[in-house]
Amino acid sequence: MAVNYDFIVIGGGSSGSALASNLATKGPTLLIERGANHTAYPQSSVRQGWPQITAIAWDHIQNRGSGHWTGTANILGGGSALNGAVCWRGERSIFESLGFELASVESAFEMLEDRLCTANDDADTEYMNAFRSAWEEHGYEPIDSAPGLSSWVENVTSVTTIQRARTLLPITGTRQPASDLFEDDLLRNDGNLTVFLLTKAKRVLFNDNKVAIGVEINSPSGDASIYIRNGGKVFLNTGAYETPKLLMLSGIGPDNTLAKYGIPKVYGNNAVGQNLIDRKEASIGIPTLKSLEGSDIGVLDYAAISNDYWASIAHTHAFAWGNVIQGCGVCDVKHRTPACIEQMLGALLFYGMGRDSNIAFYYVAQRRPLTRGNVTLASADFRDPPIVHDGWSMEYEELTASNKHDLD
Repeated sequence: MAVNYDFIVIGGGSSGSALASNLATKGPTLLIERGANHTAYPQSSVRQGWPQITAIAWDHIQNRGSGHWTGTANILGGGSALNGAVCWRGERSIFESLGFELASVESAFEMLEDRLCTANDDADTEYMNAFRSAWEEHGYEPIDSAPGLSSWVENVTSVTTIQRARTLLPITGTRQPASDLFEDDLLRNDGNLTVFLLTKAKRVLFNDNKVAIGVEINSPSGDASIYIRNGGKVFLNTGAYETPKLLMLSGIGPDNTLAKYGIPKVYGNNAVGQNLIDRKEASIGIPTLKSLEGSDIGVLDYAAISNDYWASIAHTHAFAWGNVIQGCGVCDVKHRTPACIEQMLGALLFYGMGRDSNIAFYYVAQRRPLTRGNVTLASADFRDPPIVHDGWSMEYEELTASNKHDLD
């Protein structure tokens, strides 16, 4: 295939879409995405379509440790096209510890907020305010700042706060995933950006000097090799599971893994696939005594945040879909199977959610887990999902000190 690109970005998720949008202003850029356009899924566009879009445009992977289900987005825009769509700035201390210049980080935040995120003033519904008031009664301090900026401001001293989010999924309007950064500019960007959908990267190609020169792909048209110009770059933005998998398939990874599957070594690196952080989350249904205004549209607009966890509320329709997305995770271990998910999803699609009820979808997630896992290859076939071990065990007696800390 002809050499047409200065940059190749593999993975059209949140980071890949933003990166490709930026690189296209500098030179011809190719974005490779294995999923379809988010516009193919009407559930992605409206609030009542979350979290069912997550159950539909998601490739499930079972953790080998806990048996819980996880997975990766299979859609242009990645997580930003199917998650709860809230926009939060990260904490200053995280970027400082990584050596980033804060003014540059803030500028990037401002650009994303201006292009994608809305303040969502319509979110102050009776439904959301009921939980906000309950959190205040339990000692959480409301932070008075612009939506989405609470974690960024410097004068927050409380360890338990109530924060307001910006959103990619406004109550009145449609979702704006990260791919919106370039979708409106495709025809106005001097033709610098090309997007291949439904296309998988099989491996990164290297020259004799071990410099990346292109990508071998598999698309509906067949297999092909695509190359960058001299001085060009290949970027891997395929997420926490698929990125180490692609590195290993390309010959970069632990020596024993490469040897096991007969993959020619480019670089031996035992750190590839290690230090996985699988942040655990759970959702429960909380009965409400009466129907509350806004209960059919709320999606994580306010959050109760502590050092160790993050909690929020979604609309009442989310509860049934949440059961599927959790992947039968609360079932007995022997029932945590692909068939469990397929049957639950099939029943939900076929029969619907049934009668609406006054149940709030309450969501809780870890913030700073200590447990670490790993990712490795299941085979040398690019079509096979990776093996993911989240660092947990199905037996309490086998839990590590980090596991027990996170469990508490």
